[in-house]
Amino acid sequence: MKKSLLSLSIGLLALPAFAHTYEGVEYTLNNAALTAEVTTNATATGDIVIPDEFVVPQTQRTYKVISIEASAFEGSTITSIKIGDNVNYIGRWAFYGCAALKSVEFGTSISNGLEIPALAFQGATAITSVTCNATVPPYIYGGTFDDVVYSNATLYVPESAMTAYKDMMSNNWYKFSKIEAISGTPDNPGPDPGTKVDVINVDGLVYNLNHTDLTATVGAAYKAAGYDISGYSGNVVIPEEVTANDATYTVNYLYPECFYRTNPVTIKFPETLTAVGWEGFYQINTLTKLEFPNSVETIEAGCFYSLANVTEILLGSGLKTIEGKSAYTSYCFGTLPALTKLTCLATTPPSIQETTFQPAIKANCTLTVPAGTAEIYKNAPYWDGFKEYVELENPGVGVETITDAEDAPVRYFNLQGQEIANPGEGQLVIVRRGNSSSKMIWK
Repeated sequence: MKKSLLSLSIGLLALPAFAHTYEGVEYTLNNAALTAEVTTNATATGDIVIPDEFVVPQTQRTYKVISIEASAFEGSTITSIKIGDNVNYIGRWAFYGCAALKSVEFGTSISNGLEIPALAFQGATAITSVTCNATVPPYIYGGTFDDVVYSNATLYVPESAMTAYKDMMSNNWYKFSKIEAISGTPDNPGPDPGTKVDVINVDGLVYNLNHTDLTATVGAAYKAAGYDISGYSGNVVIPEEVTANDATYTVNYLYPECFYRTNPVTIKFPETLTAVGWEGFYQINTLTKLEFPNSVETIEAGCFYSLANVTEILLGSGLKTIEGKSAYTSYCFGTLPALTKLTCLATTPPSIQETTFQPAIKANCTLTVPAGTAEIYKNAPYWDGFKEYVELENPGVGVETITDAEDAPVRYFNLQGQEIANPGEGQLVIVRRGNSSSKMIWK
């Protein structure tokens, strides 16, 4: 008897993968791993539930459902799909052309897979509800769902993950125009009345909001599908603050690739800006000059790469770090054929890397620095090699920028950068209104 049972067990283990139908859905079973994959179900209809696992009656074995294969439900007439918590892979075209599909629910483990591919739900234009129970958003493409779904459907997600799903820089879930927190059970989701807006669109610029420290990040224009991005081109003005959720948010960061694929002619940066993200100005041909406020402390990798017509860049006095190359560039300052003047107002040379400046750019460019610091810059790591080193006459004030409001107070400085209340007749002074300054003889 023991021998017969042993033979039966060996026979079961040796069985190849085979098809099995469970509650109207076709699966392929892997007997070695005891896993199941949803396969071709083009004739499926109605409400479909993909369970976490199921038992095969003939063998009493339990199979864990781990994937939905490519084209599994393509063209079917299913009306809803609820996907179990063990599924961590969904194939391309899995629900392509499911015109009757109205409701989709993903389990908790979907974020363990690589992505939900493009075209997975294309053609399923009747979807009005999408629930994702994963606390870490799985990656989706802009084309995973149709644009009409992003516009009309409500996305329900865990309340703790609301900010992650709304982050327009890390995934495409933000494209859903309505994102609400799951309340009650996933079977009966509903909106959270206390939900705050995480992304806003103001004057053609898109901002991600941080509710903890009340800061705002200027988003990458090319990732802001569905938003007005007119503010990224022409004469751009980035404000110091934006308002939303009955609060004021300070604009302090430009997100990586912020102006990539845009056409700014001039950009006025706020005095609240502290960092510029990697490849922030990658491949822009419309700019000729860039001036950054003294508040900027960090410039990330590959920031000024392939700017064909930029002749001059000014870096403020607060700059501490300029990174080097990025994943897609060879230098931070690279392929700048027109650049002839770089000004850095920091009295201590910012920390840079070997790949911060392309050698050919330094050889063609004059570096202008604060009075008394030319030799310091020459001897600082990787700051050597510029065509010429020029010291500013009045490092305290003397760089012109875009004029502020006409009603800004007028202030006077001597050539050493010291403010003076009452200039004397014939005295050479710096007249400053807001961020605009000029040199004149006082009469």
